[in-house]
Amino acid sequence: MQPPVSNLTAAPNGALLTHPGTQYSHALALALARQQQLSRFATGLAWGHEWQRWLPASWRSRVVPGLPDRLLYRCWQPELRLLLTGRRRSLTPEDFFRRNQAFQQALPQRLLQQCGAVIGFDTSSWLLQQRARAAGKPFVLDASIAHPLAKEAVYQQLRSEFPDWATHSESKAQALLALEQQEMEQADRIVVASSFTRDTYLQHGVPAHKIVVNPYGTDLQFFESKWNQPLPVEGPVRFVFMGSIGARKGVPWLCRVWPQLLAQVPQAQLTLAGYGQWPASVPLPPQVQLAGAIAPSHRAAFLRQHHVFVFPSYFEGFAQVIIEAMACGLPVITTTATAAPDVMTAGEDGFILTPGDDAALLQALLHFALQPAEVERMGRQAALHVQPYTWQAYGQRWATLLQSLTGA
Repeated sequence: MQPPVSNLTAAPNGALLTHPGTQYSHALALALARQQQLSRFATGLAWGHEWQRWLPASWRSRVVPGLPDRLLYRCWQPELRLLLTGRRRSLTPEDFFRRNQAFQQALPQRLLQQCGAVIGFDTSSWLLQQRARAAGKPFVLDASIAHPLAKEAVYQQLRSEFPDWATHSESKAQALLALEQQEMEQADRIVVASSFTRDTYLQHGVPAHKIVVNPYGTDLQFFESKWNQPLPVEGPVRFVFMGSIGARKGVPWLCRVWPQLLAQVPQAQLTLAGYGQWPASVPLPPQVQLAGAIAPSHRAAFLRQHHVFVFPSYFEGFAQVIIEAMACGLPVITTTATAAPDVMTAGEDGFILTPGDDAALLQALLHFALQPAEVERMGRQAALHVQPYTWQAYGQRWATLLQSLTGA
């Protein structure tokens, strides 16, 4: 039984959760609060649920649904400076470094003194963990993506294989990589969201005892299965991708294989949705539509308009959009470089491929394009298999970890 929003209060020995931006940290903050494991949520431009009706529509995505404003600490200046910089020019890794550094420096010491443990995110915790150690608090690093050195190796491969997309896979400065490795070395625990991420950490020498796998959750009521009110699959099978439009997500690989599908199934359709600039030198393949970014409030309805979700990524931490699509009743075509081996059963709710395997990707696409009945069969299985992946379960696993560190 979840406590009512009005009853959520700061836990005296709970965790100080810190994140300079947004991402899924909002969901973790609420999950910890419901487990009575949150001291405060220190972040940038975010507001509690009370602000929902007062903020302009463009800012409502920064409301933390269900979390009282009294549990937030806003360190807003670094995030605002980053947003203003982004209006003038494209943001660089150095811009995010400066934002993250300023955020860590600005956090009041009293927040660390009042908590039982500190949670920080990768790329924004190298100073915070030193402050936690000095305050005698255990530090947990929440790793949002697989190991940075493994990522650099994949980016090098992508720059060679897809040179027209090279700006989407630029190398990170060695100084920034060194700070990320420092975060790993000094953390008491590292929480990762998938076995793929865990394995990349192990391969780069991170001790196994430090790593805890805790898969993300999703809102199963919002991402409701399309098969709860089933409609027959009529017309051509509509494939959909949703994520940042770039090489790491496998967009150029998918576009390389797509014409081979059209040679056998000319009526197939593909929609690419998400942020990112399509390279001017790359023609858009036939029967492919660019949908742009999809607002969070429209994501579920958008997914349910399609039949099969394709996410051919070369490198992830988890890829939460996979479980969102599964919850909506879409079978999934994705890769081993995601959470798919943890959350899917290959051949039952979709297909899990080795990144870059053209023949396997083509066969997976053909499976659905030539057999529309498989869309419903596998889509129903996908919606069933994703049921355990809730934010409540995610928060319970976090609570168990924090209790083991603090003894609370």
